[in-house]
Amino acid sequence: HLIFSASPDGSESKARLYLRAMDRMESAPISGTEGARSPFFSPDGQWVGFWAQGKLQKVPLGGGIPIPLCGLDEIPMGASWGSNDRIIIGTLSQGLQSIDAGGGKPEVLIAPEPTTDATYRLPYLLPGGKAVVFTVMPHLWGTCGRIEVLSLESRKRKVLIEEGMDARLAGTTHLVYVREGTLMAAPFDADRLEIQGHA
Repeated sequence: HLIFSASPDGSESKARLYLRAMDRMESAPISGTEGARSPFFSPDGQWVGFWAQGKLQKVPLGGGIPIPLCGLDEIPMGASWGSNDRIIIGTLSQGLQSIDAGGGKPEVLIAPEPTTDATYRLPYLLPGGKAVVFTVMPHLWGTCGRIEVLSLESRKRKVLIEEGMDARLAGTTHLVYVREGTLMAAPFDADRLEIQGHA
């Protein structure tokens, strides 16, 4: 399935989430998602997380009454729901945050370094939930970022790719990401958290 946020007139107040099966052209609105932005799936694909009305929320894939998870003043700059029932959130000004998928108070994992980093966004939890890959933007509204990985056990981080954004694991052996409008793939060792060759 594909989930996206759309508005019939372009206004945020009328935005909602839509569900489309990949083998069909039609999409249908998901009930209970009025004003929703920044959707993301649960690991089993049965829930959709999203942001609306200043809250991070979740709703069953078929729609229903949304369940609030936490207050969140900023629209998330990406979110990833791991198999360990943790959700990692990228924010515009408050770093990477973590919250239990059942709700609660967000925990700041890392806050931006004012002299070198403006924002952390587009997190992606690696299988097992022990590390998260994310994009670091040196300038708030820049177009050039770098991809780093953070160990959630040691809280140590390192740079994986100097020029790139929005990394995701493809299969078990490659990170795919965007560099200057081009989709790239680099061999990746998920155990060592290292790039293993040329993109």
